[in-house]
Amino acid sequence: TIAHLVVLAAGRGERLRPLTGSVPKPMIEIAGKPLLAHLLERAKSAGIERATLVTGHLPEVIRAYFGDGSALSMDLEYVHQAEQNGTASAIELARESVGAGPFLLSWGDVVVRRDDYAAVAAIFRDQECDAVTALNYVADPAAGAAVHLDADRVTRIVEKPPAGTAGTHWNQGGVFAFTPLLFDYLADVEPSPRGEREFTSALAGMLADGRTVQAYRLSAGRMTLTRAEDLPTAEQWLTTNR
Repeated sequence: TIAHLVVLAAGRGERLRPLTGSVPKPMIEIAGKPLLAHLLERAKSAGIERATLVTGHLPEVIRAYFGDGSALSMDLEYVHQAEQNGTASAIELARESVGAGPFLLSWGDVVVRRDDYAAVAAIFRDQECDAVTALNYVADPAAGAAVHLDADRVTRIVEKPPAGTAGTHWNQGGVFAFTPLLFDYLADVEPSPRGEREFTSALAGMLADGRTVQAYRLSAGRMTLTRAEDLPTAEQWLTTNR
């Protein structure tokens, strides 16, 4: 059973200004509470007891709100990413906290249904695989990571392919399950052409080595925030998809 969650909550949310002028992106209020609170509460209902939050922009806001997690009946730990140099570097900061057990990983600006967190964990538990990635269906995954499949197995993943070239509608969904094996692959990640050490490169490395990465399709998609004008849509998604 997976009881530990790592959340990447370090982003600045530049495209969400002025909303992120005084709070980090995961602390933007939606439907009466911070986005991150929705995420943690839903993960808790799926059996998560501990969470490691990787902070960056305005970390004190997150710590002040959640503290040690007792209000959520969770054990919260914090690690800080001082330099925003990529998702691979952010995840690496949680290595000591994760220890030897399996864990869920989530982007801090993505929320899925309660059942989806449990489903990702169940696939990881019940099938022989090295990782599970949630997927959401999009017209073109050019803004994210394009995922190619053979049935339910991931065969290839490409970060931010040029528009119209992906050859797949499946986008990396922002929720995953791993063993600590992931950290060995993260250590080998070099900066991308965009100048960041990207998590997708670690996943691609696992695939290149023949590791088994299973897919979980998000039937209701996901809630994520990119621009301030997305707030009404995000709130509607959260209230519709419990």
